[in-house]
Amino acid sequence: MVSFAWKAARTAAAACETGRAVCGCGAVKGPVVPWNGEQGRIAALNFVSLRFCAFFVAAVFVYYVLPRRARQPWLLACSCFFYMCWNPAYIVLILFSAFSTYLCGRALAVLGAPAAGNRGRRRAAMAVSLAANLGILFFFKYYNFFAQSANGLLAARGFPAVPLLGVLLPVGISFYTFQAIGYTVDVYRGSVSAEQRFWRYLLFISFFPQLVAGPIERSGNILPQLQLPARFSYERAKSGLVLMLWGYIQKMVVADRLALLADTVYAQGGALGGWATAAATVLFCFELYCDFSSYTDIARGAARILGVELMENFRSPFLSQSVAEFWRNWHISLSSFFRDYLYIPLGGSRRGLARTCVNTMVVFLCSGLWHGAAWTFVAWGLLHGLYLGCGRLTLPLRKRLYTALRVPHGCLPARLWRTAWTFALVAFSMIFFRAGGMDAALSMVRSLLRPGAFPGREAVLAWGMDGPDLLLSAVCVAAVVLCDVLRRRWGSLSARLLQKPLAVQWAVLLAGVLTVAIFGMYGEGYVEKPFIYFQF
Repeated sequence: MVSFAWKAARTAAAACETGRAVCGCGAVKGPVVPWNGEQGRIAALNFVSLRFCAFFVAAVFVYYVLPRRARQPWLLACSCFFYMCWNPAYIVLILFSAFSTYLCGRALAVLGAPAAGNRGRRRAAMAVSLAANLGILFFFKYYNFFAQSANGLLAARGFPAVPLLGVLLPVGISFYTFQAIGYTVDVYRGSVSAEQRFWRYLLFISFFPQLVAGPIERSGNILPQLQLPARFSYERAKSGLVLMLWGYIQKMVVADRLALLADTVYAQGGALGGWATAAATVLFCFELYCDFSSYTDIARGAARILGVELMENFRSPFLSQSVAEFWRNWHISLSSFFRDYLYIPLGGSRRGLARTCVNTMVVFLCSGLWHGAAWTFVAWGLLHGLYLGCGRLTLPLRKRLYTALRVPHGCLPARLWRTAWTFALVAFSMIFFRAGGMDAALSMVRSLLRPGAFPGREAVLAWGMDGPDLLLSAVCVAAVVLCDVLRRRWGSLSARLLQKPLAVQWAVLLAGVLTVAIFGMYGEGYVEKPFIYFQF
């Protein structure tokens, strides 16, 4: 009855002026604005598809039925099949990345510890491996971007244009390439031993739960777990299923619903006004967070069922009280990768304030480019570098201000102010992350600076959501914030749930399943929405 009442209310709501079509099973198909990467392709084994659920159940069942010595080869076969369902030809790229970095690791192992006679050869081996992997990444992800940028300059001076390449961006290439590079550097530094068996190393690179959108795992965490397959554990399987269910709620109930308004407003490029831009940008922040966090939770849950523990990738980032803290809690696997493999080797914060600011800008320029080959991502990355630089430069002034105003740094109003200000800075940068180009991003910024009169009901309904969806979206955002607050205070909510009586556990799980069934975005006529980070 609840499901029928909700869907009846949605169907009865008047369609907004953007021409959305209401589909069955609670699904609403909205307008889609192109992004800066490969868009619109639906994965053969998208996590939110029934195909993936069937594949995963079969993979887990066979995995635990097989003898222990056959389980890891089976996982490798499943991982290769999973990736080939996207594009069979691109399995060659994973094989190349894995084989080149595996050979580099073996070469470094043969050369032994750094010594006067072999340092040059060790550096040469690592340089060849890094050049090969970064070269493949540049070819597929950045060649056309730099070629188009160069063509603008060449055309102005009458030179012929550089040819562009008609290649698609292989899904997940930035993730598994960085994972392979991290292994190479770890072996070079001596922090991990070189893996002797190629098939096991290939499984580390291609492990299907985290292959497409991370987290970017460290060899020191995963390779030891692949040495000996784990036995089936009911408690571990239950914990993994809880994590996967929470991921599906975040994706299908929250993220995909918030996308209705964000997609509609950003498709208009600021034409709907500043209030629409502000609302869409705030909702997009939560859409992006829930979308990416949901993939990570589903990946971690699936891996946990298979006996592999992946790293945590998010820790309530929107409760951060500074941009620096935000980056310690957002996409942790990528931010820690840049910290360990780029920021610290550049000198980190050990060479004075000016050098620290330069190193920070370099890191966030690379972070912006990692996210996409577009000037909007460059601007987004540099904005965050600027935030962090200004934060360091103004830290003494802000401390003196707190002292002069006699405001305790840890009091609730001060914490709320810092949290709100940090979120405002992050949300503003997301305009460049989400916009389809620099012109569209600047148009959105201009509309934000001239908000005009507060819109009425009819104007708000033209933003891409009907009344029920607007109400449910507000409830979803409040629920996400509440869960993050509780997570900050209590730690893992899934772990606390599994400590409750069995009746409570099943009641919460049933409520989660019903939430997806009643309020989830799916059904006839609804196109599976890819996870946002698939394009990176």
